Amino acid sequence: MAGLFDLEFHEKKIKEYQPTLAKLDLVIDWEMFRETIEKALYVETKGAGGRPPFDKIMMFKIVLRILPVTYLLLLLMGILNTCFTILDSIEL
Repeated sequence: MAGLFDLEFHEKKIKEYQPTLAKLDLVIDWEMFRETIEKALYVETKGAGGRPPFDKIMMFKIVLRILPVTYLLLLLMGILNTCFTILDSIEL
């Protein structure tokens, strides 16, 4: 059973954590990118109905969050590939 102040304590812990994008929100005005992103990712609607599209600024933030992890994985894959190439060339 949840206590009276559990939600308040949980929200306080989340605010103390401050993920990377929350820190960037304090420094970067994301709206200055909106016009450029909207032009670059413009998709003509095909008709009425359907789910509204996701906010393009939010999607841009997600891509920025994922890119460092992707580059790290690609770097590790390149290093491993180089190591395997070297090991294959050495006759044991």
